[in-house]
Amino acid sequence: MKILIVCKFCTEKVPLPDQQQSLCSECGVRHCLYDSYESMQAASFMLEETVSTNPIEEPAPVGNDLAKEESRNSKNLKISPVQRVISGIVLITGLLGYYLVSSVFPNTPESAVTDFLEQLGEQDYAGAWKETTQTGRFSSEDKFISPEQYGGIVSTKIIDIKVVEQSDRRAIIRVDYEADDPLNTGQGRYKQNFTLVKQGNSWKIVDLENIKVVHY
Repeated sequence: MKILIVCKFCTEKVPLPDQQQSLCSECGVRHCLYDSYESMQAASFMLEETVSTNPIEEPAPVGNDLAKEESRNSKNLKISPVQRVISGIVLITGLLGYYLVSSVFPNTPESAVTDFLEQLGEQDYAGAWKETTQTGRFSSEDKFISPEQYGGIVSTKIIDIKVVEQSDRRAIIRVDYEADDPLNTGQGRYKQNFTLVKQGNSWKIVDLENIKVVHY
């Protein structure tokens, strides 16, 4: 901290001189200084505090300090026992849920054909169409759900279903079922081979072939 006074001659703020008689550091005249404490007290003066405008930077850690800093950071990143237990419970719950769903709703060629026929019987024609590859004879959803094709079926009943052949990517399923299509063929019993291919993790119907058809 330093004390500044105002020179009455040049009106500049100058440091308080060490002696009673001294030259003004700005204008060089002597009469701008004061001979006694009283005259100085009557003059305009102010206190000025010198403050550094540059923030104080902490020195970078070196040697043992660096090792302590790294140890402190590694402690902050450690997972607590409670967090580990919670993470384990979440992981186990997810795995159990996956295997439970897989066991209750297995993704097999038989289940794909079963879903296809059941959705036709429930008149969910769009849902049945989604069980196909949506190519070839199943390429057009509008034609598939039209009353002239599968959209005329109002009920189905599966009598028997079995695997004829199956590989990792292709399968043939034989189904014996009843269906009622009052707008077209009426009631009948159908024995058909469904050909399926695996797309990703799902089995999709790509084609079907009539083995035996009996109308009532």
